[in-house]
Amino acid sequence: MTNHPYYDFFRYYFDNMIDCMSLHYPFTAEQVIRDIRHLKMGTAYYSAYNSDTDTIWQATIGLSFNKSMEWTDEVKALWDMPLLPYNKCPYAEERPLPLDVNEGLQVLDMLMFRQNYTLWPEEENYHMHSEVPSYLLHPITYPQLSYDELLSLCKRDMREVVLNPSIWQNTMCKILTSEVVEGLIQMKRDGYYIN
Repeated sequence: MTNHPYYDFFRYYFDNMIDCMSLHYPFTAEQVIRDIRHLKMGTAYYSAYNSDTDTIWQATIGLSFNKSMEWTDEVKALWDMPLLPYNKCPYAEERPLPLDVNEGLQVLDMLMFRQNYTLWPEEENYHMHSEVPSYLLHPITYPQLSYDELLSLCKRDMREVVLNPSIWQNTMCKILTSEVVEGLIQMKRDGYYIN
């Protein structure tokens, strides 16, 4: 993998590549069960509002939102294990896996708006606006990106690179081949992390 033209990119954006793979890569059930601790699991619920403390329990996007992987009963059971922070949220409605990224972002946006209105209802200049960037709520379609275009987007907002389906379909899935995915997971197994 060290000869791959994107090797330095993978090393620099290592955690983001794990996030991207976790959300989009078509893992088999066997791969998920074997490597779940090296991937981003994601929460089994959408974000939820706790009115007692005026806080949002924010969902984590990961494998739980991956519609391309193999979802067997054994894989789904991984989110039902007791004492996992990912399994339940007392303020969230239970939903079947996999969850939907766009719906998750819309729920978060609504909750953030509600929280801001609750905290500052008398704000004179307060008006209805989105709290989550529109390019995440309504992703634009990107063609295949060059290395420089991808790097520029990563520097602007890595969330768009990870979450935008056209970036995965037209660019990232061509870069994150099965060999690269296995290589990144092996790096994670070996303890690689970014300081």
